[in-house]
Order: sequence, then C-alpha cells, then structure tokens
Amino acid sequence: MNPGSLGHPANQNAVLSYAFGVAADEARPHGVLLIDRNVNNVGVAKAGVAGSVALTNTRAVLNATVGPTQAVWVKGTAIHGIHGNLAFADGSAQQSTAEMLRQALENAAKSYSMITNQNQLLFP
Repeated sequence: MNPGSLGHPANQNAVLSYAFGVAADEARPHGVLLIDRNVNNVGVAKAGVAGSVALTNTRAVLNATVGPTQAVWVKGTAIHGIHGNLAFADGSAQQSTAEMLRQALENAAKSYSMITNQNQLLFP
C-alpha cells in the first residue's frame, strides 16, 4: 500500500467518513449499504455527550432495539452534527435522525431475519 491509498495506515480514520454494510446486497433493498461514521451503540441519552466515535477499525452490529445500547448518531464529530446519512442497497439515500436510523435498522433486521449479520457494518 502506498501513502496515497485509502488503506494506508496514515489515512485510516482520516479519509473515509462512512462505514459499509457487510451484508448489503441489491436483492435485499432495505439493507444498509453505507452509513456515516458518526454512529455508535451509545443510546439516545449519551449521543449528545459522546465526544468521538469509538467504532474504528472494527466490525460492529448496530443495535436497533430501543434502550441504552441502541444505535444513534453521535454529536461531537464533524459529520452532520447529530444526524447522519444512510444509503440503502437499492441505491436510495436519506438523511436521518436517530429514530429514523433505528427504524431503518429494525426494518432490515425484520425483512431479512435469515441474514445473521444484516446490521453488521465495517468501520475502516
């Protein structure tokens, strides 16, 4: 890898502002293909106080269940404030609130319950 590549260690967490849905497939249009990286399983109560996104260089399953570990947009990053963008496997995209994020994850999990890693994302 040369210093100009996205995978180069000097560029990780500096050049990509999104994460990838590992189970995204055009045959499952409700699945999340891309998501802004300002997301975490910290719950609504901690979204406004979390200073950074901890999900880096990892795979994580975003929790759609309402509660203290539900996926939310985290404030304190330079990415869209406390909102975020979702791109779906059907090619559509939308800006979303924390509630819309949770609903999208829940819809994908219900629609494709046979896919065990449906809401797993890769954070480069």
